[in-house]
Amino acid sequence: MLDEKEKEDIKKRLKDLDEKEKKYLEGKKPEKIIRYQETTNTLIRYTHLGLEFCAIFLVFFFGGRYLDGKLNTAPWLMIIFIFAGFFGGLIRIIKVAKEIPEK
Repeated sequence: MLDEKEKEDIKKRLKDLDEKEKKYLEGKKPEKIIRYQETTNTLIRYTHLGLEFCAIFLVFFFGGRYLDGKLNTAPWLMIIFIFAGFFGGLIRIIKVAKEIPEK
């Protein structure tokens, strides 16, 4: 067993190590946190891009379907709008891909 003097010495050393660690990390972000944030931001960016493509496609699809119902032109406007939505989403992906910096 440890006597009281040894216990106090260990507590003091642990406290000193905690203070040194706080001073070292002050104003700095650990490398793991920085990498995690970069990865998370990249995943969010690409997920958002996929959802945006789907949203554009679906808006055009349902818009064409609605107009087909109103104008009795089924299925032609829906088909035209499907292609327009697909190419609109593709153009959006290409624009965003050009903005992404290469690493």
